[in-house]
Amino acid sequence: MSDSELAPQKPDIRIYTLGKFFIMQEGAVITESSSRSRRMWEIFKFLLSNRGKAFTPDEILSRLWPNKDYNDPGSVLRTQMFRLRQSLSQSHDSKLSLTDNLVFLHGTYSWEDKIDYWLDVHDFENTASEARQKMDDNPKEAISLYKRAIELYRGEYLPESSFTEWIAPMRTYYQDL
Repeated sequence: MSDSELAPQKPDIRIYTLGKFFIMQEGAVITESSSRSRRMWEIFKFLLSNRGKAFTPDEILSRLWPNKDYNDPGSVLRTQMFRLRQSLSQSHDSKLSLTDNLVFLHGTYSWEDKIDYWLDVHDFENTASEARQKMDDNPKEAISLYKRAIELYRGEYLPESSFTEWIAPMRTYYQDL
């Protein structure tokens, strides 16, 4: 099955986290892999993985890089968030931007679903759940759904972040699923 069959045509933004992290917008990959951008993408992955939860700058930095001390965590995170927002908004001429989902409110950062996007783990979870529900009543359809879930599971969750503690429970959850 091709990528176009794995992800719906709409929305125009697709986020892949299984096997390899990347974001596609309007058919083009918008994530960067340079070492200079690694930190901002780690922040993006952390907020995306913890959708709907709010974190102070200190909480984010201590979870992502626990062995580092920052004199001014707010300043460090503001700089990274500025770079991240700039990178996301400059990617395409589209009016849709994931920057809308990166929310700063009352001194905390969070990921809120304000614009529509496709996320592989959402599709994977929903497909696996639907397959489990249909197993007794319609085994053929359940098998078809399980096959689709297997195709969506392209590998470990955010493998580029394999040495960070915060990712381990999510990685185990998706492997078990």
